[in-house]
Amino acid sequence: MRKIIETKTPDAGSRFAERRSAPRFAFITPIEMTDPITKSHSAGRVIEISQHGCFAEAENLLTVDSVVQLRIHKSGDVNVFETWARVVHSRSGIGMGIHFIDTPPEKAGLLKGWLTLAASSAKC
Repeated sequence: MRKIIETKTPDAGSRFAERRSAPRFAFITPIEMTDPITKSHSAGRVIEISQHGCFAEAENLLTVDSVVQLRIHKSGDVNVFETWARVVHSRSGIGMGIHFIDTPPEKAGLLKGWLTLAASSAKC
């Protein structure tokens, strides 16, 4: 008789969640990205956000390691989150992972407020 060994393969989300240094939250809002060298603009929407970055959908995906100035507009909020960012991964037809860099303290405070609201909404 053969012994059946059951293995459990974790799904992709759980594997990546173990590597993240901050929790991500659903956060649907417009994003604008500007390449400082070519001055080209790209627009899309954020679908997830964390303290260190976001995942954005866009028609024109940027290449990995692109450094951009980005602006995130939250509906109903007069403040705009602005920071430098680097594209850390890009998935054709899906979107791109963006890591925030050199975020000014006042903008980091704005982001923290948004994350607090997102966290409280996620608990409902």
